[in-house]
Amino acid sequence: MKTLPIVLGILSTVGAGFCEPVDTQFGFDRPATIEWITGEQIEIEWNDVLDSRCATGATCVWEGEVTVSVDVVVDGVRTEDVEITLHGSEFARAVAWVDGYRIHLASVGPYPNLDKETQRSEYVATVVVSPVTDAELHDGFSVLNTQWRLQAFGKIGEETQTLATSQVSITFEVSDIGRGSIRGSGGCNGFTGSVEAVPTGAIEISNLGFTRMACGSPTGVMEQEDRFFAELPNVIGFTMVGASKLIMPFTTSDDEVGTMIFDQVAPTAVASASWAQVKSHLGTR
Repeated sequence: MKTLPIVLGILSTVGAGFCEPVDTQFGFDRPATIEWITGEQIEIEWNDVLDSRCATGATCVWEGEVTVSVDVVVDGVRTEDVEITLHGSEFARAVAWVDGYRIHLASVGPYPNLDKETQRSEYVATVVVSPVTDAELHDGFSVLNTQWRLQAFGKIGEETQTLATSQVSITFEVSDIGRGSIRGSGGCNGFTGSVEAVPTGAIEISNLGFTRMACGSPTGVMEQEDRFFAELPNVIGFTMVGASKLIMPFTTSDDEVGTMIFDQVAPTAVASASWAQVKSHLGTR
């Protein structure tokens, strides 16, 4: 692909804790450089962008897509022409594995406008980069199949702790082919949904349903729950940190990246609506 040759680069060098996802926004300055605490370094050099998304103001029979082509250098070893694509429901195309790293394309802007041609200097891309862990390689989707308690969530690097007196949880039941269901609690109401995942770590949560109760305590529980439920369908991937911590990045309404940070918990320790309650009170939020 040699359409619209654009050399994109990270705006600054990023230092990162190993295994934790790092979001990086790209412009025209220089290649992306992420230095992990292990001393390993990954560089991302952006080569091409092909943007066929349906422009604002246009009438289209197809929503289109945007594809970026990058060269990835891990400790001096180069992998060329790695393509990552944003295209609606084809969420699996947004992630690439390169030499033990997951590179997840979260957004490319600006969105095309029929009345204004996008200049090369205006393009900005955001990716989430994380190492692929041994647990993911050895256990596949089964690493997800337990109960998790939300510890913090919000914009990446600025996550806020959840209320200590309110347990927000999620339980996965994912088959070997990456399809299954989720259920859990937002701290007051229960929820269920469908989930689809691919081995590269991309994930899609859909068909969410919620109970409709109101809780007066603890203070702030409903506001926290509303935020959590609003971000669940925006989750784009998962990363394991060891065998007991799950991090799920999500995209925000302003094309920034957030993370949900979960710890594994014993099933009896999770305060959530029972499965029977969820089914009997299920509604669409």
